[in-house]
Amino acid sequence: MRPPLHAAISVSGGVVIGWWFHSVFAGFAFIVGGVFYDVDHFLDYYVANKKISLRYRDWVHYCETNYTGRLLLIFHSYEFLILLWAMLYYYGSNFVGVSLALGITIHFFCDQFYNPLKPMAYFFVYRMCYRFKRNLLFKDGYFEKIHS
Repeated sequence: MRPPLHAAISVSGGVVIGWWFHSVFAGFAFIVGGVFYDVDHFLDYYVANKKISLRYRDWVHYCETNYTGRLLLIFHSYEFLILLWAMLYYYGSNFVGVSLALGITIHFFCDQFYNPLKPMAYFFVYRMCYRFKRNLLFKDGYFEKIHS
């Protein structure tokens, strides 16, 4: 899912969360979780290109068309989500921590629903078993469709 759509969903959700908890901080935490969760895409871009680009066009082009590289996405995994929620439960949570985790979770499930990855590709261990090869993690025919 592209960042502008994540931003729209996150801002809308942040307004609702802020109203629900009567806290601007909680709303802001939801927005931060929903938008900046994609930071792991920058790591993938760096690994593939040996440089960081802050140009939106470069980043989107890489994410949507590069099928020869690796897909690490260390935060985009069910294992990370389980760890996040377990830490909140174990260490205690407040409305800001819960809001941040909710923003991340909503972002993750939007990606799971919207993106053309195989459903199991959202497990880090699954990606690791396929050596993080992008062409093995996307739904069959996806790259042929965009390159034709």
